[in-house]
Amino acid sequence: MTARPGAQSPDWLEVLEGSAPILLIAPHGGRAGPHADAILAPRVNDLHTAEMTRELAGRLGAAALLNTGMDRNRVDCNRVGDVVAHAPWLLAMIAERLERMVSAEGRALVLAIHGWNLVEARVDIGVGLTERTGRLAPSRGAQVSVSDRFLSGTLAALVDRLGQAGIVSTFGLRYPAGGAQNLLQAFTRRHLESEIDALHRIAALGARGVIEAVQLELSIALRFPGMLRDRAIEGLTEVLSGGGNGAMHNGKHPRLAHQASGAPPAHRPRPAVHKSARLGFEFYDPASRIGAMASFDLGAGGGGGGRVMILTPEGAVVLFTGERGSHRESAALSVGPLRLRADGARLGLEFAGPMLLTPEADAYVNIERALSLSSLETETTFAVEFALDAPFDLEAVRAGAEADGAHGIAVHFGSFSGRLRIGTRDYSMSGVARIGPAFTALDDGGFEARRMLWVMSARGDDSCAIQAAEWSVDGAWRPAAAGSECRIIALDPPHGIRAALATPRGRELLIAGHVVSRVPLMRSDSRGQRFHTSIGFAEFTVGRRRGFGMFETSRRADDRASAIDAETEAG
Repeated sequence: MTARPGAQSPDWLEVLEGSAPILLIAPHGGRAGPHADAILAPRVNDLHTAEMTRELAGRLGAAALLNTGMDRNRVDCNRVGDVVAHAPWLLAMIAERLERMVSAEGRALVLAIHGWNLVEARVDIGVGLTERTGRLAPSRGAQVSVSDRFLSGTLAALVDRLGQAGIVSTFGLRYPAGGAQNLLQAFTRRHLESEIDALHRIAALGARGVIEAVQLELSIALRFPGMLRDRAIEGLTEVLSGGGNGAMHNGKHPRLAHQASGAPPAHRPRPAVHKSARLGFEFYDPASRIGAMASFDLGAGGGGGGRVMILTPEGAVVLFTGERGSHRESAALSVGPLRLRADGARLGLEFAGPMLLTPEADAYVNIERALSLSSLETETTFAVEFALDAPFDLEAVRAGAEADGAHGIAVHFGSFSGRLRIGTRDYSMSGVARIGPAFTALDDGGFEARRMLWVMSARGDDSCAIQAAEWSVDGAWRPAAAGSECRIIALDPPHGIRAALATPRGRELLIAGHVVSRVPLMRSDSRGQRFHTSIGFAEFTVGRRRGFGMFETSRRADDRASAIDAETEAG
């Protein structure tokens, strides 16, 4: 296979020629440029997809079009409108290659490689279908981009093969590839009436049923260099060699029962209304000065995700994010390798899997920069046990979250102990813990700014826990909850923390904090408002006591233009 840039291709597009009837496309393999700096929430380029697609093309003997340099915030090569407006020659290149493959082989496979910024070893398969109650049906307005034979044969075999490698596959969980602007829809009959010659030619091939087109959204664990990426490439190569036409699944695959009518069921019962909330676990070890936050999404029918963020005093961030389905376990919660188990008075949190290691916490103000500095730690494990100030009933917590959201989850303080291993570093840990509504969740915002803290302190056998939060609405600070006894005088990480506790006798107990670790973030609430946030762990003095805990500050971001969420809009 040789690399041969076409006469019209710019320096940001790498063109590879191959002998197999396969065309690979990496539309988002570029990097953010100065244009993205003017956008409040720039879209993140799919790092490592160009390199991975190049390697896969070599294994398959496939042709490939690799965006190695164009920032998707300037030209999004996965959006039909962007390509038509700014790179129409790219559609002509695609049409020419597919026509050549179909002429020689009678068929062609198109594989679009994307990045999903989830850490768990997972792939979301987009062919215009979404799983509903155990069956696959077209997502809203979508044309299905594969035949039923390819779906039940090749893709079923791929799901099984990746599963053997420890990789979870879903169909259209987040990215069904069904939006009108999604490039994958160009390979269906959807644009058959287009006046754009190249787009019409591609759609004509799709209408003839000679193209199978698949979008793969690959998580961080599958794209970043390492063992899991190697396993993913091996599985894809094994199943898709020769165009994947020979790969057949043995027997009926229950998840891939596609409704061939191309329409959703005529009647679908209205789902029950559930509130949602995030159950959080925060713990800090004074000896190692390592703090961790873990959380599970509850409610909303049982779906959602989970995450872990570990902050070190050296300024590193260790991160896991994952998704879970609607399967509900008794006395347990799990999201990929993250598992919570509740057994009477015993409450344990366990993890064994890949995590993303970012050496500079400050880089997280820009997600793409943070990812570019990061590496994958495949050997990360922890197991911790919690001792709380009151019994913890997981089923009651679930019910409270569904009935009343975050307000339905009680707050518990206590202690923890356990072990943490990150690569070759092994820690024995113990310290303070808080369990309840995730401390830093934004939910629906409703404020201009927020400052919060929690701290546990002890003197002999006597211990106390303090939690305080204040919101700024219309420029005035007020307690986030009625009856709050603590007011925050100043919270200015990384410089320091000052607060005052009103005692029952009317005296003020001063609280001072020294920041140990922090990470700055740009986040969105449930209404799409953007916030600058700083989250971290601190060591406190509460009167004459020594204490440990967390802090958070958030303020609404300015009104700079936000990028269109292409993943959502283009499906």
